[in-house]
Amino acid sequence: MLVATACFGGSGATTTEAASTTTAPTTTVPETTTTTLVANGTPLVAEGDHNETVAAFQFLLNCNGFGSLEVDGAFGPASRAAVEQAQVALGRVVTGAPDEATLALLSRDCAESRRIEIDDGQGIAVGNVGPSDPDTYFVRSGDSGRLTAVVVSAGGVARIDLRSIDGTPIAGGSAAVAGEAEDDVDYVVQVATVGEAATYTLIVAVPEAPAGAIAAADPGTFRVGTSEEAVSGVCLDTTGEAAYVAETGSGYLVIATGAVGDFGPEHGGIGASVELVDRDGSPKYYGFSSDLVITVGERVVGSLPVFPIAPGGADEPIDLAFDFLRSAAPCAGGEVTPIVLAAEGLGVIGFGASDDETVSLVRQALPGSSPLVDTGWVAVDPDANPYGVCSPGTSEVRVVEVDNLTLFFTNAPTTWKPAGGRHFAAYRVVAGAFPLHTRGAVGPGSSIAEVLAAHTDAVAASGLLGGVDVYVSSPPGSEAWLRAAAAGASDPDDIGAEISAVFGGRFCDL
Repeated sequence: MLVATACFGGSGATTTEAASTTTAPTTTVPETTTTTLVANGTPLVAEGDHNETVAAFQFLLNCNGFGSLEVDGAFGPASRAAVEQAQVALGRVVTGAPDEATLALLSRDCAESRRIEIDDGQGIAVGNVGPSDPDTYFVRSGDSGRLTAVVVSAGGVARIDLRSIDGTPIAGGSAAVAGEAEDDVDYVVQVATVGEAATYTLIVAVPEAPAGAIAAADPGTFRVGTSEEAVSGVCLDTTGEAAYVAETGSGYLVIATGAVGDFGPEHGGIGASVELVDRDGSPKYYGFSSDLVITVGERVVGSLPVFPIAPGGADEPIDLAFDFLRSAAPCAGGEVTPIVLAAEGLGVIGFGASDDETVSLVRQALPGSSPLVDTGWVAVDPDANPYGVCSPGTSEVRVVEVDNLTLFFTNAPTTWKPAGGRHFAAYRVVAGAFPLHTRGAVGPGSSIAEVLAAHTDAVAASGLLGGVDVYVSSPPGSEAWLRAAAAGASDPDDIGAEISAVFGGRFCDL
């Protein structure tokens, strides 16, 4: 078992609990003008406890002048006496067993930073943070490697910022962060919250790579240790961080991909975090992004070690593996994507935009999309290349596939850019993970009749590549067009034929 020790800086000389038969240091108690005492809530700790929450109270009691306690996490008579002094000063019923409100009050009045010692790979701290009162910790990994931090909060939304000692940002803005750490160098971990105050548990670790391969779960399942469950449904949480949510009998497996496309390091991304949540919403396990190996195609398959989240901290990691069908359906209803198929572009971006900007915006608009299939910029002969006969002046092309959407880029002169300007020039959409439609709400799977009804200016004609093309808003041969192709149709009057693809822009012979 990994033993986690949080060590916090205190003030003044220390007095051990063993010597607690002496009277605790006297603290001047401000006069009160009322005899009505505030009742305490459920105690967070009591005499005899030994955990990180006790250590947090000991540090805060010292910081506020209610004791000179050894910050060892052991709640003995000296700690109880210091709590009683604090309760008197705060106008609360004197019980010697502090509650969450007392933790919050002591936290607001303490401006000192703490230090977390990483012992056997990790260290744990407990605290309470307010909207304008972040908590700051100093941590030293002891070894070079990956420094990770995760915060779990009750109420509020606690988030972490990881910085170097000179203030240079490393990672932040989320409940789990990671960055490369040097040997014997201090780093700053700051915990803040948006909205109400939050009591939190902070786990800082230098994870080791799992020994050996983690066996994959059976299709449609996830497995934690030796316990395996079937996945009964999958959706995409598109509020905040993009995340797959796989429902099981006992709870939910949440795989947060963060910025769309940021998948595991093995597949060119920065990683994604994994959390297992009970059906009542309480967290059960958490896995660090640096440990995750994931592939996303038709299925979401991955593995990593996860840490149990329980009162008093984390235990040894347990192997987790998952394998289930990917979903494009949003968890809370509504549209999956704001992309609109149009003659001038995709709604979120227009033709003529740079290639990288186009890919970035499209990925953001398609949460949960698979990793890219990307040719990169390749030299081509405009009269003989894999993409057909291109317009004169074409010497480079780039083709990017994002699930059922294909983006085409060229350096040829077009309406939007002169020769040599690499830019977004066309797209193709087929049936697949994302229901992409025109402004008339038609797309792959619609019939020719539905396209003609939705776009009264549309014209059906023999297709460029066989079948029938429906020119939605531009005549054949124009530079900016939008056309729906029905590959299975034999005649323009075959209005019941299904649309197999929608094309926009002008690129080669598409």
